[in-house]
Amino acid sequence: MIPVYVRSFAFILGVMIAVASGVASPAAADTAAAMEARRILTQISDSVISGRAIKPITRSVSAPKQQSPDLKFSAQSDLKSDLVDRYLSRAISHFLPWSNPLRSREFLRYTGIKYIHWSHLLWGQAPPEWNTLSAEIDAVHGSDWGCDVVYEAGVMEAIYRSQIDKAAIPDWLYQSMEELGINKTRRPGPNGPRFFSYESMFDRTADKWPKDHIGRWVRDKDGKDQGSVPDITMVETQLWFAYLMTEYIDAGFEGIFFGQYELVGARDEGSECLWELTQFAKRLAAARGYRHAVFLSTHHYCVAYKGQLSPDSPTIFTHMTWPSRLFYSSKHDFGMETGLNATNDGQHRTAAELQMVVKKPPFDLPVLIEIDNYGPSPPGSPIACNAEGDDEITAYKKKPHSARSAFLKYYYNEFQTYTNKRGRSGRVHLAPSGERMGYMPYNEQNGEEETIKELFRQAASAPIKSPSPAAVALAATIAPIASRTYRNTKYGFSLSYPEGAGIADKSAQMKPKGPGSFWVEFSMKRANKPAYVVNVRHITLDIETVPDNYAAAYPYLSSWERVSVGGVGGFRTITDDMAPGKIPCRALLVDGRSIWMLNLTNVSSGDLETRKQVFEYMLSNLDVKH
Repeated sequence: MIPVYVRSFAFILGVMIAVASGVASPAAADTAAAMEARRILTQISDSVISGRAIKPITRSVSAPKQQSPDLKFSAQSDLKSDLVDRYLSRAISHFLPWSNPLRSREFLRYTGIKYIHWSHLLWGQAPPEWNTLSAEIDAVHGSDWGCDVVYEAGVMEAIYRSQIDKAAIPDWLYQSMEELGINKTRRPGPNGPRFFSYESMFDRTADKWPKDHIGRWVRDKDGKDQGSVPDITMVETQLWFAYLMTEYIDAGFEGIFFGQYELVGARDEGSECLWELTQFAKRLAAARGYRHAVFLSTHHYCVAYKGQLSPDSPTIFTHMTWPSRLFYSSKHDFGMETGLNATNDGQHRTAAELQMVVKKPPFDLPVLIEIDNYGPSPPGSPIACNAEGDDEITAYKKKPHSARSAFLKYYYNEFQTYTNKRGRSGRVHLAPSGERMGYMPYNEQNGEEETIKELFRQAASAPIKSPSPAAVALAATIAPIASRTYRNTKYGFSLSYPEGAGIADKSAQMKPKGPGSFWVEFSMKRANKPAYVVNVRHITLDIETVPDNYAAAYPYLSSWERVSVGGVGGFRTITDDMAPGKIPCRALLVDGRSIWMLNLTNVSSGDLETRKQVFEYMLSNLDVKH
């Protein structure tokens, strides 16, 4: 849960972090809807995690026996883009492994699939038997080959009257609703307060709720809406999503896909309610998940929290997802086309859409491109794949096996060459199609099983980027520096620093300054003038916390590398910004009530590598248990 100190110590902590780390606090204040969502979702997650509400974990394989080194993670902070890439490079889309589990398992094992996009979702269906899903996931996670296969579930942009009104609210969730006082004002559905309510998942009278969202998916013969888009700012929708995400995580799922957020978030200012739901998923996964982390995505090209679009802004998702928008053409012998280099024929906007998805977002996030199914369209529609108006999977299925195989090989490799706005390649991944619209990827059904195996074997053998010094023991990777040791018994820390550095206690200048706050500056000089300084700052919180909870409260830390210094966990980031006044090197350690910050600030320009080395050396020798 988000710790109490966020509320009671918000001002001093926010200002201190901004000053010490160079990261500005979000400019926009929280909306009333976001604050209510946080109150509700925090209470539910706290109730489940603490055991106050009796919610059994359905899976029996509680944790992996042994993970592959190139796919290993055990915390949300481990899901950085390079690791996410390694999963998405072996992803399949729309694969439902439940109807024929033995064949599905063999397919997963044989091809080396590591990420199943949309392995389960509800589009009008009743909630499943969760034990049935968990039993199948257990069979894979408990095997000698599948402990690192990620199952992703969708919480979607569709609710149906017959589905929602008949879905019972489980006891563990109803208990939290009672504790929160929700039931005192909640409008029950036709089956009473112990069931979810379709009518309470959107507001028909809301000015900003698009009228075509009501009945968007189906209306009956009398014109009455039977299938609509839920509003993510409504409490009932948040309860529904919280129920589904909790059950999915407890069953062993490690990915949550938020469907078309653009639809459900029509009234979600700054994507703040979405943010609270993703934080809920992270808290549940950290405490109860199979590997204590969760992949998060949506059908969108860029979703910014509170409109923050700088590269260092907090990101809501681990990756983005988008349809391939493939279409028939004569450009290639295999008769299909997609990608950034697709022909712009006036109807198909494939290249323009992918330009938006790949090139425009400022965040360095991986992108999963799926062969999607969205039903037939009018033949002249921009998303019609052929003259018949087929969706992507149907159009793909109609081509012969040889053409489908050639298409996958060509575009799987082409997508890997695309560079994003940050100049990074290898971030765009084509996911082959699984079981959908009558198509099956199995060999015996003329599918592309062998091609998928070949592509994924290629991905598995790709070299892994060398880990940063923060990923290993820092002291072992830093070259020796002529140094002295500084000990401060009053402040309770020691560290080694370069000989010749000036030392000054700047605690009196801290603004704001709370109990237990101090600041010691180490000044490195060149020609008797300061070239850069390394600052050690400390603040004391009013309640104990741990790195994962702290990062949940201050999301920018999710983009930093996770470190452990002298047994104290925390975060570290290094940039190449050498401009005077900038802070290229920052670290933050979380030790109960103590927050330690080590930051290198440029006074003048100079040798970046030397400064990085000094920072790493001082960080690796910092002892906050002194």
